[in-house]
Amino acid sequence: MVERVIQEMGLPLLFTVLLLYYAIKLMVFQDVESIRPKGRAPIQDKKGYGREAGILVLIFAAISLVASFCMLIHPFLGISLILLGFILVAMQFRRLEEKYSGDRK
Repeated sequence: MVERVIQEMGLPLLFTVLLLYYAIKLMVFQDVESIRPKGRAPIQDKKGYGREAGILVLIFAAISLVASFCMLIHPFLGISLILLGFILVAMQFRRLEEKYSGDRK
């Protein structure tokens, strides 16, 4: 039983821990350079961007945690939940980039 749980949930749980690390890095330390590409326009409000981006990463970490438990029920359910969460968070990050950097790509 424990082996199955580790097999099914290991990678998504590791992914969740990594996302929590970046959420803390964004929300507490406002280190926005750690998630942005080098060639992008600078951010006008680093504190606001860090807070909103940290919340988005935290939401994605919660989705990843729920998906890891869903993988115990059916692996396809967990994978599809991760993909859906990724698409939604990517759309919100695009909106966030437009709001704080004026990037209209």
